[in-house]
Amino acid sequence: MFGWGVNSHGQLGLGPSFLSTFIATPERITFFNDCTCIQVACSLTHSLFLLSDGSVFSAGNNEYSQLGREGKGTVPERVYLPKNEDGVQVACGERFSMCLTTNGKIVIWGSVSGRVKKDDELYFSKPQYLDGFSDKRVIQIATGYCHSLGLTDDGTVYGIGINSHGQLGLGHTKDCRSAIPLTCLRGSPIVHIACGAYHSLIISKSGTVFTCGLNASGQLGLGDTDTREWPSNVKALQLQRVTYAACGENHSVVVTMDGGVFSFGSGIHGQLGHNSMNDELLPRKISELMGSEVSQIACGRSHTAIYLPKTGQVYLCGLACAGRAGTQLTTYTTVPQKLPRNLLLPKTTNQYERQGSGSNGHLSQSSRPKSSNGFTDASNIYVIGIYAGGLQTFIRVSHISQEPDDYRIFCRKRPILELTLDFAKSLQHASASSDVMSSAKQKLSRMFATEACLNGSFLALPDSHFRTTSTNPGVDLDQIIAVMEKLRSCDPAIQQLLNEHIQDILLTLPETAPCFEALRVYLVLPFCHIFENEDLLETVIAPFARAATRLKPKADGRVLDYWILSIGRHFVERILELYRPLVIKTLRSPVGNYPLGLQQYQLVLKSLLELLKKVHNVSCNMAKPELVSHDTFYMKELNDLIDLKADYDQWQVRQHYDNKKSISFCDYPFLFDLKAKILLLQYHGQLEMQDAIRSAFIHNFQSMMGAHVDTVNPLLVLHVNRNTIVEDTIKQLDKYKETDFKKPLQVFFQNEEGLDAGGIRKEFFLLLTKAILNPQYGMFIFYEETNTIWFSEHVPEEETMYKLIGTLCALAVYNVTIIDLPFPLALYKKLLKKGKIDLNDMKSLSPAIYQSLKSVLNYAEDDLETALCLTFTIDREFCGEIRQAELKPGGASIMVNQKNKQEFIDLYIDYIFNKSCEKQFQAFSHGFRRVINSKPLELFYPDELMSFVVGNNTYDWNEFQKKTEYKGEYHANHHVIQWFWQVFHKLDEKDKKKFLLFLTGSDRVPVFGWSQTLPMTIQRSHSDDIHLPVSHTCFNILDLPSYSSKEILKSKLLEAIQHNQGFNLV
Repeated sequence: MFGWGVNSHGQLGLGPSFLSTFIATPERITFFNDCTCIQVACSLTHSLFLLSDGSVFSAGNNEYSQLGREGKGTVPERVYLPKNEDGVQVACGERFSMCLTTNGKIVIWGSVSGRVKKDDELYFSKPQYLDGFSDKRVIQIATGYCHSLGLTDDGTVYGIGINSHGQLGLGHTKDCRSAIPLTCLRGSPIVHIACGAYHSLIISKSGTVFTCGLNASGQLGLGDTDTREWPSNVKALQLQRVTYAACGENHSVVVTMDGGVFSFGSGIHGQLGHNSMNDELLPRKISELMGSEVSQIACGRSHTAIYLPKTGQVYLCGLACAGRAGTQLTTYTTVPQKLPRNLLLPKTTNQYERQGSGSNGHLSQSSRPKSSNGFTDASNIYVIGIYAGGLQTFIRVSHISQEPDDYRIFCRKRPILELTLDFAKSLQHASASSDVMSSAKQKLSRMFATEACLNGSFLALPDSHFRTTSTNPGVDLDQIIAVMEKLRSCDPAIQQLLNEHIQDILLTLPETAPCFEALRVYLVLPFCHIFENEDLLETVIAPFARAATRLKPKADGRVLDYWILSIGRHFVERILELYRPLVIKTLRSPVGNYPLGLQQYQLVLKSLLELLKKVHNVSCNMAKPELVSHDTFYMKELNDLIDLKADYDQWQVRQHYDNKKSISFCDYPFLFDLKAKILLLQYHGQLEMQDAIRSAFIHNFQSMMGAHVDTVNPLLVLHVNRNTIVEDTIKQLDKYKETDFKKPLQVFFQNEEGLDAGGIRKEFFLLLTKAILNPQYGMFIFYEETNTIWFSEHVPEEETMYKLIGTLCALAVYNVTIIDLPFPLALYKKLLKKGKIDLNDMKSLSPAIYQSLKSVLNYAEDDLETALCLTFTIDREFCGEIRQAELKPGGASIMVNQKNKQEFIDLYIDYIFNKSCEKQFQAFSHGFRRVINSKPLELFYPDELMSFVVGNNTYDWNEFQKKTEYKGEYHANHHVIQWFWQVFHKLDEKDKKKFLLFLTGSDRVPVFGWSQTLPMTIQRSHSDDIHLPVSHTCFNILDLPSYSSKEILKSKLLEAIQHNQGFNLV
């Protein structure tokens, strides 16, 4: 061991012959010639030395009992710890000392406050245990001038001492006479602590750095000089993979996993190593060390020591630390300078193993040098460790090569507890012995004391967890699942303990996490089998949901969303597996089952729903494509368990009175299946119709009472001629106000006697859509491959027609009528503004164009430009003429190549679905929205709205027969009915659809098939062979004469369905 620097109190331990104010060059501390010192801690006037056998020695000033023994000393003398315990780490404050023992206890002596009074609670005249750690096991200590931090194996940081600058991180400046936990860091897996004079630095397992305390010189690295009473995240060091820190009086230095060094704070003596004496308010990488790997750093009051393992050399910068002859107390250097001695490069790890120098890595007695005490005279010196404090520097050396200390992995010597696969396996066998069981329970209890250990477990390796950000949780999901599966088969006593600790954690989870890492618990816990026990709904499952959804939506809550997105489908499926059935169970449970009644019932139910809402938002809104299909969230049971109409009414009332206490499932519409959505849309339409009718009657009543207003029709009435149906409809719809579209639609065909109870309306929509799609209007492009249409880009007509079609489409939906407008799914995506239009939409419109674009995308050769000769243009046909349009400015001269082919495809699709028809679509959308613009419409997904509008074109004719009812003398076994079904089932598909059109006014069935429509009713009308079958389309009734033979029945039926237009009273 060598030391140099200020020695006015003998704190270097060199003995009386070296008692001098300042030692300029490294001198051997001969006391350690016969023993091995493994750590040195020092302050301004005293030092502690920890030996390999666990004994502690001290030297220097003892004015405040900081040596832990009688008298002063220039030669290290032993400090006897309580119960003769062995030490594993030592630390020095300005006037006090601390030692961490092998049993995880802290021993303290001296004066923390700087006062020597027996009634001072921060004065310890002799070594004694420090209280306040609740029997927790301490794994690390750090001291400032008058404060101290301790880290326990559950990742909790404790503070004690003077707190005048907030250096304890407790949110205030009150002194602490006993150790107090920093609850603000709860959940953060802390692995390293360091203290400056009046500031503290704390590092988490994934490299998050917190600082607090005095910041006059920027030593907190936060970009300003404001003091912090709470630990603040040094965002400038995020993602730098910081693993270790050392602090001087007013400066801080950190080292990263890859050996980079950042420094910040006071630079008045050059201690930051930036070739200047300026303060640095933000962490700055030491440029002189770039390209070098650093494994050890140490800080004195105003200097910094650095060790480079690949060269074996020590570098120093700052005040009075150069270690050169002629160095004075006022000498300083502003860039790291090499210690003036060519130290030997250590061997590789494999060479250490071959060397076989002993199991503990320390020198044997026979291998110790017998040469001069001088540093520059000694030969074969290898540096093992560097230490600094006050104005002193120490280096621990060896005369045979051995692996030097690596402070970057310092935390691995005494790590915080971690839930590993090996520990989980050991728990499976814990019941074999009472001692083993007791030990396992104790360790499990410490591990689950807070969520910090869970947050520090299951990390993505090797070092990718250091890249933990708002979008990357840094965890290994496979590890989580593997460990949780092992816990499933543990002893019942372990299971119960696990259950109790998880409940305790959930009760105290904070609303705001101190860092990203503290949020990992939300990804870990749901995979624990404890969550599968439905009996723990109120104590575990619901509280977890409440905690996860209580996080601030724009802060930690948003981070958790992105993490779920990163973890992906497995997490979403797990939440659905756990929570979806519990919503159903809760709805089926009487409120009386809950001790606190309705209030508790609603709290539990809302917690479950809110978590599902959160996960659904990630899975179906944030994820592209969806992590799991949106219909996986549907709960068809809701159709039977709740009154959807009453729920909607309650929800509507809440919008006006802002009553958020009651629960409405309309706040969670993602749970509704298509049946529920259609019911709500139709119910909303009914309410609007009732309002419109009511308003009309009130208006007319006022007119009757003498008010000078014209009467209004409570219905939306259209009188149309079959031959001029388009013109008649446009002319009449243009006269109506938008409020009139909320009224029930009633249609009359000129010169026809039929009354519209639904059937006439169906045929009106059918005829009108056919007329509108007539090529004479040129409004749409027809794609024969898929029998679909899309807006034409070359339209001589005004936009009125497109507005009409939008209105027509909405009126059909509003009046519960199927309409045959063969638009592709892309229309409904645009209408609802849900879902991205992409190459797959082109497939549903034109498979030929899709295949062409796909071949361009898949073309891998470099000659794409010459082979395909494509430019950023598109050819479109209009009236037999080919017209070319540019996809981007100058597109005709831009060739498609490997670099821009994706852009070409994106622009091609955008042109067809958006750019070429923007005005047409906007007119259509405006027409649609002036009829339907309600909240229930927004519940639909594009494919669902499409199914609802155009109905179902899949026909189960056997089911159609089963649903049929009979009146009068007809029944299923009647010979005429038997003939009818024999004839019907032999018809081709085209004629069957004609019969459906003849019967109902539409050749399509509702989206849910026959179950959603009135069944066909067959009744006898005549007993002769003269009359044709007659349909009552409003009620799906077929008047079928009692024919004398099956042949006559077939002939008359075919004649009837071929002439299916026209309405008359029967």
